[in-house]
Amino acid sequence: MFVAEHGKNLLGYAVVSASGACPIPSVSGAELATLYVQEPFLGKGVGALLLKHVELWAMERMRAPIWLKANSQNSRAIAFYSKHGYTKVGITFFELGNKKHENVVLVGPAA
Repeated sequence: MFVAEHGKNLLGYAVVSASGACPIPSVSGAELATLYVQEPFLGKGVGALLLKHVELWAMERMRAPIWLKANSQNSRAIAFYSKHGYTKVGITFFELGNKKHENVVLVGPAA
C-alpha cells in the first residue's frame, strides 16, 4: 500500500497486489487493485504521483508494468490511465449476484 499524506491528512492511497493473476494470460506483473484520491484533491496531481510510485515499485520488484481492471462505464478512470500511457489489452467481468459488469483490463507503460 502506498499512501499520500499532507501533515496528518490522508490525500489518497494505492493498493498493489503482487500475487493476483491477470485475466489476460499474456500479461504478468503486479495488479493495481485500488487507486483512491479524496475528492478535494482530485485534479491536483495526487493520483499521478501515487501511480508513478506504484509503477516504479512494480518495475523494480516485478520487472513488469502494472496492470489493472476498471469498470467499462468509468470513463473518468479510463481517461486518467490512458493519459498516463495505459493501454487496453482485453476485458473481463465482475459478477455481483446474478449480474455481470464489464471491466477493461489495462496495462501500464513498460518504463
